[in-house]
Formats: sequence, C-alpha cells, structure tokens
Amino acid sequence: GVAACLRSSDGHPVPLLGVELAGEVFGAHARLVLKQRYRNRETKPIEAVYTFPIPGDATLVGFAMECEGRRIEADVKEREEAFAVYDEAIAKGHGAALLEQERPNIFTASVGNLLPDEETVVEVTFLQKLTADEGALRLMIPTLVAPKYIPGVPAGDRTGHGTSDPTDRVPDADRISPKIANVKYGLTLDILFDLGRDVSIESPSHAIITIPERGMRRRVGLALQTVALDRDIVLVAEGAPGVAAGLVCDKAAGEEGTFALTLVPDLFEAKKQSHGRAVVFVIDVSGSMDGDSIEQAKRAMRLCLRHLSEGDVFDIL
Repeated sequence: GVAACLRSSDGHPVPLLGVELAGEVFGAHARLVLKQRYRNRETKPIEAVYTFPIPGDATLVGFAMECEGRRIEADVKEREEAFAVYDEAIAKGHGAALLEQERPNIFTASVGNLLPDEETVVEVTFLQKLTADEGALRLMIPTLVAPKYIPGVPAGDRTGHGTSDPTDRVPDADRISPKIANVKYGLTLDILFDLGRDVSIESPSHAIITIPERGMRRRVGLALQTVALDRDIVLVAEGAPGVAAGLVCDKAAGEEGTFALTLVPDLFEAKKQSHGRAVVFVIDVSGSMDGDSIEQAKRAMRLCLRHLSEGDVFDIL
C-alpha cells in the first residue's frame, strides 16, 4: 500500500521519498492524482514492484511514470499483450511500467529498468463519487492495503511479493498482502473543493487546514507535515440546509463534451417546510441500469417518497 515499502523484483527495498495526493472535487465527484516518489539506491538497474489501494467505488483513469524528466503514459491493452509489450521493453533496456488489477480496489504496478540513483515518480489518477450522508458529502481515500484474512491451506506457486502464501481458497494471497513498513515521511494533501455553495470542511481522521479561494471554493491540506499512513483520509463537506448542486464538465477544444449534474436534496430540512410541494423524479431505466443499479435507484426512490408530506404532488419520469 501507500504505507508499504516499494520492493525490487529480487526483494530489496526501494526508498520511498514521499507521497502527494492532489485533486479537485466538483459537485459530488472527485478527480484525484496520487503521486509516489522513489529513488533507486542500488548500483544496478532494478525492476520495482509495489501494491497500492484506491477506493473500492473509484474508477482508474490514468497511470504514468516520470524518470529524470522522461514521462511515460500508459495505454490499455489486453492482459497478455500488455505483458508482452512490457517484457520486450525491459529486454531492450527501456524504461517501462505495467499496472495490474488484483481486486476492484487493489492494484500492482511494476516499473522496470530504474537506473542507479534515478528518481522515479509513479502517478495514478482516479475518479470517485462522494457519498451523501444527511446533507453532507463525504470523501474517503484509503492509504494502505489493509491486512486480509487468508483462509485455506497453502497451494499453488507464488507470483507476487506479499507476506502471505497462496492457498486453495485465496490463490492470489501473495499479491494482495504487501509488507507494511514503519515509515515516517511527508504526505502532502492538496484538494480543491468547489460545490457551488459555501461549505465547511472537516476531517474525523486527520488534522487539516482549509484555505478560502475565489468564490466559494475551499482548498484543503494536512496540518502536520509528517503523518502515519495507517488509516483512511476522510473529508466531510457540509453547508447550510438546502439542495446541494454540482456541475462537472469535460470538453476538449473543437470536440463535443459531456457534463454531469448532481443534486443532493436535504430531505429532512425540506420536510419541515410548508406542504404542497411539486416534486419531479427523473429515473434512468436504460440497459446500463440492469442489476444492482436499478435496485439502488428503487431504494433511493422509496426513501424520497417516504419523506414527502401530505398534500405534496410528485411525478416520476
């Protein structure tokens, strides 16, 4: 995990110089960039392998590495093709990086041909939806791969560098159990919140500082320079009662774009208001909503209907 020591393919530790977490929160969505900075202290080129977490409901959208001013962006390929391209690059002496998904929230990155005394930055970008909890929005970011319960008896060959051996019930145990190091280095946090209204931001997990920006934006950082990466980073944004709205847009020059509009109603405050409201619910029932998605929409619909008052009228589209 982020708190685990990066290790070379032959088991030697690769010093971790620091971790940077930065990004933006617009409406109910976050785009976060995790950067880890390493240096090869060996006298020969090495291949480094490390395992790290992302939130279970996040979507990985970018992976890159920078070595002495050279930046390598990742391409998505079929698994076997990706292995072949990576192995060929390493055999030719080029720098290369490979990212594998172990579990929905656990990834392993391999970075090849790190030269002696070379500094490398590994960059992972992911998108995450914030959760709404009684009018507040909560952002939760894991900092380490938590120890897992590994049942069963030893079975199969090791293909990873974890502390646990594969078993008949958890064949990838060696790939999801990175060694947790007792490290003390700086974790920098720089997240810009823009929720379209004035909010206060607190953290039940860490001491933070907030800096007002233009308009109603708030920039959040850690109050301490040295933190232990032994727990999730939790940030809670809460504003005055009412409907929270957010708009996220993405458009390249000369191309069509997309946007996502998010509305988070304050159901409990709205119930105190006068009766006779007119409410319209818009529900997506396209093919992509099959399975869990439509069931979640139904549960949300029932919750909203329970908070309507006598005399209210509603429509469902």
